[in-house]
Amino acid sequence: MTVRVHRTGALVRLTYDGEVFSLSLPGGYDWTEFAYHDADREGALSDLLGFLDAYADPGTHEVVVRRKFRRDRSELRVANGAVLRTRGWSTGPTT
Repeated sequence: MTVRVHRTGALVRLTYDGEVFSLSLPGGYDWTEFAYHDADREGALSDLLGFLDAYADPGTHEVVVRRKFRRDRSELRVANGAVLRTRGWSTGPTT
């Protein structure tokens, strides 16, 4: 399913295959939730929809992190406290 974010007009893709729920954001940023049991699917979908709401929040912004002796890295700082990276380890929401 593809969703257009009202504030930015960006297209966000939400996919699932029964166990893996994935949110693909513009710029190559992704967030994935897992639901191995039937009872967990509703919670995983709810978490992704909450993540989508946080992405649409005006507090979400992209920054370039300067790193000594390595290439600069782009990060997406989501309003829910998550920090997403296109390569490397992303950190989840604080809320």
